[in-house]
Amino acid sequence: MEKINEKTKENKIWLGKDGIVRIKVGKVIDEKVIKRIINDYKEITRKFSTKQKILIDIKSSTPIPSSLFRKKVVESLKDAYREPGFEKMAIWGGSTVLRVITLFIVKATGFKNIKHFETEKEALQWLKEDQSRF
Repeated sequence: MEKINEKTKENKIWLGKDGIVRIKVGKVIDEKVIKRIINDYKEITRKFSTKQKILIDIKSSTPIPSSLFRKKVVESLKDAYREPGFEKMAIWGGSTVLRVITLFIVKATGFKNIKHFETEKEALQWLKEDQSRF
């Protein structure tokens, strides 16, 4: 199943052949985009009895650098963690500013199973590691 934002054709979420839920965030990343992605994630994963691994590509994104945006993203991630949940989330790419914002958000959630990586290769490697190692 693949979901694409019909308005912008930029944001995309799908279940990869490797069983990893893949999310590609387009240029615009705001509260509405985050909410739509999480709703699509819930729809895709509701048929699974196990928690999924998630790979998020933010290399083309430009965030809103406000504290309210960061707070809303933290709340949204916590909501997604409760229902339906996820095993691990790897976020990769992005400008220096976006990486700093992402690291702040990850730290604010308090989750140990979310990490940011420079490259997709590093992110996939971490996702495929044994759960007990992190």
